[in-house]
Amino acid sequence: MLADGETDPLAVLLGEFGKSNNAFRAYYPTPDFVSTLIISLLGSECKTIYEPCAGTGSIIINKVEKLFLENIEKSSPLSNFTFHAEDVDEVACYGLLIQLVHKLRYLELHCGKPAIPKQFTIEQINVLTRQKGKVAFELLSKN
Repeated sequence: MLADGETDPLAVLLGEFGKSNNAFRAYYPTPDFVSTLIISLLGSECKTIYEPCAGTGSIIINKVEKLFLENIEKSSPLSNFTFHAEDVDEVACYGLLIQLVHKLRYLELHCGKPAIPKQFTIEQINVLTRQKGKVAFELLSKN
């Protein structure tokens, strides 16, 4: 989280780019208050989290942080969780990866425990047609 409370700075940046006359690059990020509401509605007992329209990660990255803090008493708070994020936009997938890596590192430095999920995949895909794009990332724990 930034000093002004913003949790998804790349969404703000991409949203501003989307305001140009280029309708091709329209981008509509999930507002922080909606992300917070969705996260509060999701239970903590689920070990696999799937987000089909992840954008730059507002919801799923906030869920990662919430699960990390809820399991802080464990030696590796995220080691039992699998995350899968999809978005149709290639730039959004890259933005999600950048923000995820920074969030995980922040949690490690701030809390002194490894912030390594069992698995985290980011995939460029049309969630309706299931046609895959050219971007895919997979982060795996060593265990």
